[in-house]
Amino acid sequence: MPGFSLHHSRDRRCALVRRGIWLIRSMGYVVSLGVVLLCASSVFAQTVGGVAIDPAGALRRAGEITPAELRKLRDEDQRCAGDVSRPSDRRRVSLRRLESAVESCLTSGQPLPAEIRFLAGLVRIDGVTIDQDSRDVIVAGPAEAWEPDAFGDVVGVKSRRPVLELDDLIIALRYAFPTGDTDDFIGCSIDPTPEGVGAFDKLMRTQKTSDASRVEPLAHAMEQALGSQKITVFGVPSNSRFALKLVSADYRLKRLALGHDPSPVKALTSFIDLAARNPVSGRVPQHRWWFTPGKNAVCTSADRLVWKFEVDAVAVATARGESPRGAKSVPVKSAPASKDAQLFADQATRAFPELARGIPVFASLSNLITLSLTAEIVHQAATVTSDATSWRPTFLLDEVRCPCVTGTVPQTTPAMVNVRRGRGGAWVFAASGGVEFRPDSLVKQASTSIADGSQPDAERVDAVTGSHWWWD
Repeated sequence: MPGFSLHHSRDRRCALVRRGIWLIRSMGYVVSLGVVLLCASSVFAQTVGGVAIDPAGALRRAGEITPAELRKLRDEDQRCAGDVSRPSDRRRVSLRRLESAVESCLTSGQPLPAEIRFLAGLVRIDGVTIDQDSRDVIVAGPAEAWEPDAFGDVVGVKSRRPVLELDDLIIALRYAFPTGDTDDFIGCSIDPTPEGVGAFDKLMRTQKTSDASRVEPLAHAMEQALGSQKITVFGVPSNSRFALKLVSADYRLKRLALGHDPSPVKALTSFIDLAARNPVSGRVPQHRWWFTPGKNAVCTSADRLVWKFEVDAVAVATARGESPRGAKSVPVKSAPASKDAQLFADQATRAFPELARGIPVFASLSNLITLSLTAEIVHQAATVTSDATSWRPTFLLDEVRCPCVTGTVPQTTPAMVNVRRGRGGAWVFAASGGVEFRPDSLVKQASTSIADGSQPDAERVDAVTGSHWWWD
């Protein structure tokens, strides 16, 4: 998978530096969040998208939470009430006023209300407007009342799409406005140990075309040979829900590719099913699949004050071959993917909006991309203009006064493989994946397809006279 970077100014005097957001080569990953701040429930903190950690620290698909846990979530102010519960096709949130509201609550010792933690019920961001007159940044998108679902995720009561979270916005802003040294990219790498690779290769040298009765024992032997995978996280706090959502989405993509989970979309066939149709025997080359922003994910006006995001513009890419190991290695260009691997990637790309409805953590991934783009838009606006005309976050960047939900991260996770008998013999699969997006490049290269002074900007000017941090 090719490397990439995120360029921005670390302070007013420094040149643009190379940075990036990169999530790569997952053989399985999860974060178990146990330390709870800002009044977030422990149940809410420990699961995302139906993924959790078992008592032994291994990744697993999470079952539905118990009725008692669900009642606890609802009792702990995860739901909404009052005006914010009204559905809205276009709810606008002032980031400057939001920051002020967060600071007011936390400095006075007040817990953050649910409407702040869940950004007034926004289920996605459709656009961003830079308001130079009021020195503000306005984000807008559909919003609705929310509640915890059967897996503990907080979703819109009608759309069932995950709502945006303040913590994710904060993490995105802190990466866009670093206060010290940081990794050159955000992401994680989950890699087999050298010992595991050696044991796996030794096992596979002894394997030839096998009969159907040996498929399940072979899969078990492969997992045993590979053993535990090492987990490394870069750029963002590895104990954050931001990281958990990224890797949970990757994990679910891998399960779809390997046929461990049924696809909620009929038009998407797993890679293992596609490959098993071909008359080829023996070991199939390993492939990787990863998420990237889709084409035309963002566009802007010529004056770069109005921005629009394409809904769920997320693509799946693939390549064949191994990636280099090492904590800070950048992947080299891989061999082209097989026809079946590329077909799965193309199908998943076309089906992503529908997949996001069937697998909510995919919608969460899309939201993380737009939040990261929003943070980069804020950063670039603050960098190229004076303080008098541009909002720059301060309190939200303070990790001491404005803490986020935190927890622990497992150091290893078991390998996941699948073996299926194809038309010509035994098909053997192991998969990896990730997420890759470059907010700086997308923002800088956004097409100028929005007319200056467009209607969204006019609506913003009329509405911003209110005193609340959000409005419809």
